[in-house]
Amino acid sequence: MSVLDAKKIKVISLPGRNIKFVVTPNNSEIEEMVMCLTEIPQGSGLPVHVHDTAAEVMYVISGAGEAIIADEAFSVGKGSAICVSRNVKHTVRNTGEDNLNMVCVFSPAIDTKPYQDQAK
Repeated sequence: MSVLDAKKIKVISLPGRNIKFVVTPNNSEIEEMVMCLTEIPQGSGLPVHVHDTAAEVMYVISGAGEAIIADEAFSVGKGSAICVSRNVKHTVRNTGEDNLNMVCVFSPAIDTKPYQDQAK
């Protein structure tokens, strides 16, 4: 068992968002999932993408935005859980006045190396 301090995790800046991979198979004994904190600045958004190896749940902890899942748009805000099955095209955009902050969980665990490589 472990306790991880998100304040000590390196921020990875990628197009449209900043990510902290807080729980991964590389820094914990948890092998089945990855949990990250994602911040989408005002007026920005994630590129449209697909995860072919994992489902994703994004839980909005602050801010407001729009999630587009398989071409269907949804308004999201604090307390929204955005659920995306594997192989489904999706994006999230910040439409609010402040940063949009989410906890994102991938199951099974995704490989975080491509995100880290993209940030270099």
